[in-house]
Amino acid sequence: MASGVVSILCQVPPIPRTRKYPLTSIADCNIIIPNCNMRDALILLVFSALCYPKLLAQQPLAGMEGTVVHSITGAPLRGVHLRLALQNPDEVVAPIYGAMSDDAGRFSIAGIQPGVEYRLEAERAGLIPYPTVEQAPSGVPIREFKPGERVAGYKLEMAPRVALSGRVLDENGEPLSGVFVMAQRLPQTVPTHTQALAASYTDDRGMFRLLVAPERYTVIALPRGLHNERAEIRTDGSLDSPFLPTYYPGTLTRESATSIEARAGADARA
Repeated sequence: MASGVVSILCQVPPIPRTRKYPLTSIADCNIIIPNCNMRDALILLVFSALCYPKLLAQQPLAGMEGTVVHSITGAPLRGVHLRLALQNPDEVVAPIYGAMSDDAGRFSIAGIQPGVEYRLEAERAGLIPYPTVEQAPSGVPIREFKPGERVAGYKLEMAPRVALSGRVLDENGEPLSGVFVMAQRLPQTVPTHTQALAASYTDDRGMFRLLVAPERYTVIALPRGLHNERAEIRTDGSLDSPFLPTYYPGTLTRESATSIEARAGADARA
C-alpha cells in the first residue's frame, strides 16, 4: 500500500436516533401525555396492553413464497435458509421470520407483519445471494409489505461464493492492521444483478478475506478516518493514518487499478 503526504481527518458528530415503531404500534394512537406522572404512566400501560393486540388484529398480515435457484445452472436449491430480518433493528420493534427451501427450491413465509422494512437474507454453504437489479437496487433485497399483501413467484438466485483474499502492507513492507478493504465490481453497461457490499478489516497480519460472486473487481484499501470511523485527535505532532485510499496493486486511482477476476470454484488473491 503506497504512502501519501496528505492526512485526512474526518470527524462526524453522532446523529441522534429516534426510536420508531411500525404502523401497528401504540404510536398510531396519537396519545401525548405532557409531564407524565406515575398515574398517567399506569393508564398508558393499561391502554397499551388493551390497544396493541387489537391494532395488530386490524392489520391483515402479509405473506411471501417463491423459489431459490442456482445463478449459473438454474437448478433449484434445497436447504437454503431464508430470513426476513429487520432493516432497522435499533429503530423498529417487530418479529423476524425464517424458512427453509425444499427439494424443489420452494419456500414460503406467512404471517408477516406489514408496515415494516425487512431485509431478505439467504444462506447456504458455498453460495452467496445474487439478486437482480430490480429486486435489490442497493445490493440487498429490502421490502416493506402492505397489509394483506401476498408476494408469489419470487425467484432468488444464488451464485457460487468466491473468497478474494490478500494483504495490505505499508511502504516498508510491514503489515497494516485495521484497514478497511472493499471489493468494487467493475461497471457494467447493462447491469442485471447486484450483491451486498463485500468488505472487511485487515487483521494483525494485514490479511483480509472478502466473499464475492464470480465477476471482475477492483480492490480498494481505506485508512482509518475515511470509513465511518472517527479520526483520532493527536496533540503530539504525529499524523493519524498518513495513507491515501489505495487500489490494488498500489495505485491511487480506480482507472489505473488492476482488476481481479473471481472465478467460480477457485479462490482469488490480491
